[in-house]
Amino acid sequence: MIARPFLVSLAALAAVAPSASAQPGDPAPASSEVRVEVFVHDEGRPLPAPDASDLTLRLGDQPVPFEWTPDEPLSVAVVFDLSSSVTGARLRAASSGVASLFDSLSTEDRCALISFTRSTTLASGWDAGCAAAAEAARGLRSGGPSALNNAVLLAMGLLADAPGRPVLVVFTDGVDGASWPRDTWPLVAAAGHTPLVMGVTAPAARGAGSVGGVYGTVSREDLANQISFEGRHVHDQDRDLRGLRNTDPYWALAELAQRSGGELMRTDGNDEDLERALAGVLDAVRLRASLRFTPPAGTAPGWHPLTVLSASGETRHRPGFAWKE
Repeated sequence: MIARPFLVSLAALAAVAPSASAQPGDPAPASSEVRVEVFVHDEGRPLPAPDASDLTLRLGDQPVPFEWTPDEPLSVAVVFDLSSSVTGARLRAASSGVASLFDSLSTEDRCALISFTRSTTLASGWDAGCAAAAEAARGLRSGGPSALNNAVLLAMGLLADAPGRPVLVVFTDGVDGASWPRDTWPLVAAAGHTPLVMGVTAPAARGAGSVGGVYGTVSREDLANQISFEGRHVHDQDRDLRGLRNTDPYWALAELAQRSGGELMRTDGNDEDLERALAGVLDAVRLRASLRFTPPAGTAPGWHPLTVLSASGETRHRPGFAWKE
């Protein structure tokens, strides 16, 4: 398959733009169905994926019925950083890990590979199949500044209409020197669809581009502190947050993964650890239960908190959803 750059239409961007009335990071979902990915753990230690009888889903204070489909096919989109820090042995290890991930999927699953430097390229699409995606991963070549936020945002659009259980895998060094959306924009856009997000990171070379995005970053605490989203700008009542920086270049990806019930796996860039982490993503996905439910008739527009309880341990999942009729 010939790799091709993504073309983004204004209509596509409008489909993921945040609602002014939504809670931060949680625009209204595009369909009547809400998906909730659930990770059950004991003080951070993963527990086996639960079955339906182990879980209770609450919408506010009320339990609601849900559909639990453990054998649902996966739609896995991998976003792969090809910036100048991903070269040589690191590139070989990462591409081999992603290829192994694709090879582990069944013929019923769907695969897509999105690579990025300054531009974002669909290296292998849904129709080509997982074997073609694995082959494309093994043939990746690196070089140039990266547009991480562009690639994440476009992968979410690709997953929005994908059948089955959507999974977004992001491999990155955390540096973004070329995107047009700020680093919070993918966080805002995700919640209307909310694929399961699994991140694998490897640190960039010192001085490689601007850490955390071309507009700078804001801390997680600032993000939670009465911040509203208007278009692509983040602000609060007292100050403009666009110039703030955070010492962790992965903060937005970590927040996005946690919101989805996923995980951020940090490596030190060691080749073996990097390959093992990427190849093992599928095992981490299978530790999670994927629930789907339709809000009851008469659910009022606005923000609705969600709680999932497990008889086995603690849970991590999306905190809620925004709804409109």
